[in-house]
Amino acid sequence: MENPYKTALNKASPAFFHALKKFVGVMNKKHSRTAPWEVRLHQILTPLEIAEILLVNYFEREQAIKTGKRPAVIDWMIFNTSLWGLRISESVNLLCGQVHLMPIVEKNQTSQTNGHLTQPVLDLLKTLMKEGKPELAHSIKRFLYELAVKEKEEITSHIDLKKTKYGMPRDVYIGPLFAKFLQEYLEWKKAADEPVAPDSPFFFCPYSKENNTGFYTPQGLRKSFKRAVEKSGLFKGATPHCGRHILASQMATKDIKRTQKQLGHRNLATTNIYTHLLDSKNKEFVSTYEKILYAGLETIVST
Repeated sequence: MENPYKTALNKASPAFFHALKKFVGVMNKKHSRTAPWEVRLHQILTPLEIAEILLVNYFEREQAIKTGKRPAVIDWMIFNTSLWGLRISESVNLLCGQVHLMPIVEKNQTSQTNGHLTQPVLDLLKTLMKEGKPELAHSIKRFLYELAVKEKEEITSHIDLKKTKYGMPRDVYIGPLFAKFLQEYLEWKKAADEPVAPDSPFFFCPYSKENNTGFYTPQGLRKSFKRAVEKSGLFKGATPHCGRHILASQMATKDIKRTQKQLGHRNLATTNIYTHLLDSKNKEFVSTYEKILYAGLETIVST
């Protein structure tokens, strides 16, 4: 006689085992999680090491521009983009049109330039001049020029990242000196006949084998970063992610919310990990403990 429950059991089995598999997977993930990860001091390049790497690569870049050796230029630029918080995957997918550089406001620039004025405004100024109101026309022109200068000074150059780790676009704000380096790099790309259209790769690889797209592979840019570090004589296994560690450890204690946005951390707790690294209280803590610990030896050792 056939088991009356067999048919119902067969129907229930796929759904039951799927639910069981899902439950076991969740539990394994929950219990296999280790303690929160932590950045160590050896993973961060010191300010002296950064200065040495930048100096060596800057002058090598200058020489490479003259001789046409493109690897040194790429090494210089990938090291810099990493210092400003870009993940290697974000640098790989970066397009020229995502780099927004504010024009430099010259101190001796006069209000006679009309580049900031629209055609209707220019027509209005001409009409005022014809009507015998030159003082009003100059006053309006001066006022608009001051607004334009103020706007240029307040708006920061930035990199508009589209493809990020968590799929959340973000702006990476950059300083005027790095903006200058980016501008020089784009000019070098033009001189080297590399594509500079908005939809072309910022890091263009003429040897790309991936559908001939011109994009570097992550491995290729990692090698460039490693070369940049090793040129300075440092061999501490630094990776492009060190750049993010440097930015976070230096800036998290100064402005943790902006640091979180710059790095694209989803959780503020991730950014907060860095606040202890370069805290001046670390030195105060160990100094106090050392005085307690070696109170009996202090006078002997110091003699």
